Amino acid sequence: MPIFYVGGRVTAERTESKRIDYPCVRCGVVPARVVGTGKGTGVSPFFLAGKRAQINAHHAALAVARREIDDILTFSTCPRCKARAPSGARRFRLQLGAAGAVATIPLLAMILFGLHWAIPAVAIGGALVFAVLTLRIWIIAPARIVPLTPEELATEKKAKVRSDARAQLRSESDEERRRRRRERSDEIRRERRAAAGVDEEEEGED
Repeated sequence: MPIFYVGGRVTAERTESKRIDYPCVRCGVVPARVVGTGKGTGVSPFFLAGKRAQINAHHAALAVARREIDDILTFSTCPRCKARAPSGARRFRLQLGAAGAVATIPLLAMILFGLHWAIPAVAIGGALVFAVLTLRIWIIAPARIVPLTPEELATEKKAKVRSDARAQLRSESDEERRRRRRERSDEIRRERRAAAGVDEEEEGED
């Protein structure tokens, strides 16, 4: 008796970004943001646990987006002048060369030693997929690394100031905070007394 699987499949898309300081020999250090996108799926057996399937789909999409960010940084380009990093160009040529070798060696073995055709076919198919994926990352990398705008830099600076202030407050001891509060309270009382003294002098003159 055949058994049929019944269930649902949830698909999610996710966009993730990563803040970097890109070192360029022409432009210097460029604050930038790398953007990656990903798709993920989650399975809901027998249409149950739909919420869990959605969560799994979002987690899978996030993982794919983060892997794409890492791949883009491998072939990184300057976000300002769009110059390719020498290490990225070498990596690109190395990966294409590796794909060519994976496809060529089994093919030669088939021609020279009578290797079964299925093995070269699988090798060529895998090498072709790898080469296409590598080429895709190489092409989209310049558009996915963008410099931060002045507004984003200003917001980042304000956030850093607030974060540093909170970190400084956390690092202070309880005694130090109490001393600061006492000093501030004494200062407020002195200001109030001084203001009250001025008011009394003005009333006396009237």
